[in-house]
Amino acid sequence: MADVPDPALRHGLVDLQQKMTDLHQFHRQGVAHQWMLQAPNVRRARFSQFPIPFMNPAGGPWAGTPHDPLAQSRAAEILALIRANQPPVLPQIRIPARELAANEVGNQNSVVVRSGERNLIMQLQPHGFNFVRTLGYGGNGLTALFDMRDGNQTPTYFVAKTNFLQPNWTPQRQLAVINSLLCEKNAMVELMRAAHIVQVVTDPGIQGAHFRAVVGGGVNPESQEYQRAVARAALIAQGQVPRPSRGPLFRARVNPPAPPVLQLNQEENVILMEHCARGYFARVLQKMGEHLGPDDLIDSRILWHMFDCLIKACIAMEYPPRDWHTQQQWNASGGDHGLPYSEKLPNRVGGHEQAGSDIVHFDIDSANVFVGDFNYPVMADAAGARDYPHDMVPILKLGDFGTSHHITQLNLADTNFMWLRRWMFKHEFATPEQFTQEWELITTTPRAYHLATAHPVHVAGHYSHKTNLYQIACVMYEAITLTKLPKRPLPTAIDLRRIPNRNPITYGAYLLNQRFGRVSWRLRKLVMECMLERPADRPSLREVQRVIRKAIRRRPLTQAQKRVHQLWWDAAVGEPTPVRNPRVGRRVVDRPGAPYVRNINGLDAWINSDFAADQIPVLRPRYQQ
Repeated sequence: MADVPDPALRHGLVDLQQKMTDLHQFHRQGVAHQWMLQAPNVRRARFSQFPIPFMNPAGGPWAGTPHDPLAQSRAAEILALIRANQPPVLPQIRIPARELAANEVGNQNSVVVRSGERNLIMQLQPHGFNFVRTLGYGGNGLTALFDMRDGNQTPTYFVAKTNFLQPNWTPQRQLAVINSLLCEKNAMVELMRAAHIVQVVTDPGIQGAHFRAVVGGGVNPESQEYQRAVARAALIAQGQVPRPSRGPLFRARVNPPAPPVLQLNQEENVILMEHCARGYFARVLQKMGEHLGPDDLIDSRILWHMFDCLIKACIAMEYPPRDWHTQQQWNASGGDHGLPYSEKLPNRVGGHEQAGSDIVHFDIDSANVFVGDFNYPVMADAAGARDYPHDMVPILKLGDFGTSHHITQLNLADTNFMWLRRWMFKHEFATPEQFTQEWELITTTPRAYHLATAHPVHVAGHYSHKTNLYQIACVMYEAITLTKLPKRPLPTAIDLRRIPNRNPITYGAYLLNQRFGRVSWRLRKLVMECMLERPADRPSLREVQRVIRKAIRRRPLTQAQKRVHQLWWDAAVGEPTPVRNPRVGRRVVDRPGAPYVRNINGLDAWINSDFAADQIPVLRPRYQQ
């Protein structure tokens, strides 16, 4: 939509544009958190005066992000801080799991959390799931651990996620929260059997007929599976037990009776997922930071395997296994319940990459990457080859798809969509496509601006798989440095041989510091290139995977050496925490927070020095006259 004729809609759009312009001015100064803390009326009084586009009347094409004037002196200053041998600070990534304090028992948080727990229990317990504990909660939802037991009382664990809908919320916010969970569910169904994506549960292995009847987002009442599931459930409800050969339903649960159809994947406020026993990656990095000495870093071979998992998650979002296997191949390999596929790039056509799905996550960070276990089983390809067996590093899986979206040509022409996507970011993990000052030349969409002015748009709104690539590079930045990303984006011009005639801007130049000299130079350079400002400058998925594979194959390990790495991992991070069930005592809740790993000798405090909100300068973009 090139323009908005409705005056009310136009007013809302201008308000959104002014708000995003103001927020990202703060973000580029490293104080977006101060913007969030201001009263809405204070913010509005400031940004309501902004013209849209927020540009110099002289016009002209954007001159690009300026090289950080402190970049040349930063390296020496960092080294001085390191040589000072200041003790590192190791704050928690998230507030650790704890009991609710006595003064919290009646407060709003505990009331909302317990209400969410009750809703999940009421929905899942009748189907044979037992509540274990709450894993975490945020402003919009809650995740909890459930188990289901077989005839030998052996538990299988699942994670259930639900959303909060509070009566004091506006209808628009309630709808947005509902749509977020539906979006996540749809994305996970599309990404089924991708080995490096957290999997939605459609068949717990016990009440399989029920789940198979509803998999894929809806029930077909004409299907034979649906009819059989209803008939068997009706027999159980009448006290009759079907023959064992008819299926496992009767063994799963006969008390209380099952409903006609288990509709977990149809409930708009519940999603059931696999349980990654080792938790989220941010906590793993924090534990490694505590285990290692202040100058120690993770071994490069482990880092390469981590990067391999993350790039395969990006490949899954661009080329989902469900879309790149024929229905015959899919069914022959187990259908929706077969072994996971190792994500692979399709062959090029005419020397070019095939068009992908362009699923953009928008919320990749180290807290949304989850850690599974060693020796994760995957499906062999047609040639019999399998994925790296994860015998040195546990498998990493990407989750939390609530903000993900298929980027289509219609989206790129939709002004509201393009500007709203600037809102969907975590401060340190915002992408240049969202925070670039190039947006301040644009009234509607980057495409419309280009057509109207003939000026190229290199960064703003170029959402694609390269956006996912930038964010997984940010996760690798934390893994390599064991430090949190700086709150203030640090643009640095670098000289790359493959990009002649100009020095591209990167936000990962700190990786090249000699502080991290014990980590592979190829790895640090590759991650730095994935953090280039222009999406077109970043390497392709194929190029990244080629470098990773070459590095892993260059130094193969013996089984004994791999076992040593496993033991090191367990010593640094610990084995999976045993799940206690039933839960005893008061409620234990793990609250989410910022994925902070450790502070290298005061570096973060130096980079992220705070400014008062009224001291943030309103900076206009540079122009070529």
